[in-house]
Amino acid sequence: MLSVGRLLFSVRPMKRKRIVVMGFMGSCPIRGRDLADVHYIVGYSGLGTMFTTFEDSARLPYNPQTFEVNDEFDYAAQLLDRLAAAN
Repeated sequence: MLSVGRLLFSVRPMKRKRIVVMGFMGSCPIRGRDLADVHYIVGYSGLGTMFTTFEDSARLPYNPQTFEVNDEFDYAAQLLDRLAAAN
């Protein structure tokens, strides 16, 4: 029990939450854009939540090195692999 003045609060441990983080890091692998998705992942993991990332875009990936949109996923896959290894 937690007492604040005359009020008593019952403190119960929270259940571990499960969250799905949706983004489009693979189809638009640009560092600043990816950072927007990664900050959610880092923040939620810091709170002790379980999370899964989900690529919610049906677009073809953009390669910022060649400035092309095509069906080659090499750049996006390498970037996502580096991001995953950093955590």
